[in-house]
Amino acid sequence: MSVQGGWLSEKTPEFFSQYVQGTTEALGGNVHYWITLNEPVVYAFRGYVIGDWPPGEKSLEKAIKVCKNLLLGHVLAYKKIKEAYLQKGWRTPMVGIAKHVIIFRASSDHSLLDRMTARFTSWLFNHVFVQALVRGKAYCIGLFNVHLPQAKTLDFIGLNYYTRAFVVNHGLEVPGIYIKQYTKSAGQYHYTGKNNFFSAASQDHNTGDKFLSWEIYARGMYTFLKDFSRYKLPILISENGISTNDDAEREVFIIEHLKAMAQAMKEGAPVIGYLYWSLLDVYEWNKGLTTQFGLIEVDYATQERKIRGSPIKYEEIIRAGKISF
Repeated sequence: MSVQGGWLSEKTPEFFSQYVQGTTEALGGNVHYWITLNEPVVYAFRGYVIGDWPPGEKSLEKAIKVCKNLLLGHVLAYKKIKEAYLQKGWRTPMVGIAKHVIIFRASSDHSLLDRMTARFTSWLFNHVFVQALVRGKAYCIGLFNVHLPQAKTLDFIGLNYYTRAFVVNHGLEVPGIYIKQYTKSAGQYHYTGKNNFFSAASQDHNTGDKFLSWEIYARGMYTFLKDFSRYKLPILISENGISTNDDAEREVFIIEHLKAMAQAMKEGAPVIGYLYWSLLDVYEWNKGLTTQFGLIEVDYATQERKIRGSPIKYEEIIRAGKISF
């Protein structure tokens, strides 16, 4: 696949659908929910614009082409999954994607450019991919014009939510859009004075204490659930977690985000589930083994597993089926 260009190749959507067909026929009898793509926009931007993830390209044109092929790949995969279930006589499955979402906030409320840029960046990063699959098309003047062979290819929307970012504009061209970068110390977030190209899409600065210093902003969970309710589709929180060696902080993180989710549900958000990321400490892209997301701690030298304290509280909430405000 890599020899033929990966997701840059127009052949890849069809190859992907063939893979999905085989996987569905082998596993489908035991699966009801399918996520075809995980964080497709993150993959496209970090792999083809920033270039700090494989394949290390730096081309907005290529990133857009990759997104188009990913959209088509999902549509073809959606059809293959549905067809396989129909032929086998299995119960109709639910098919969706997992979309990474970020709260984009104007760095200065007094700056019209910052506010406009934050709104545009939020639409471009958070909504365009989902809207294309709902409507069967997506358009942005001067950037892309996508028409898919089928609309309404999402039965549910998966949301991966972690943090928010502060947008500052130094010009109307794409390179003039930046994200303010923060570090964490003594329990507080501090502006470093550095700005990242907007497609970094996170305050991604590793402080060396196994904590990715993304601002903890639980209110964002409520905001997104209310925002994405516009699509009138079931919503699954497919990822939400924190990388920290302070497990008490992890417990508070889980509780506060579940409270925000519960509030949105009380107001009508169609949430069907919540998945904490992650069960285990895992290998994290270009951060390797330096992060600690897991409910279960992993000693990589010995492979020993140890259950942390935070999942005990998490279990209590799950068993109770409710959370106190």
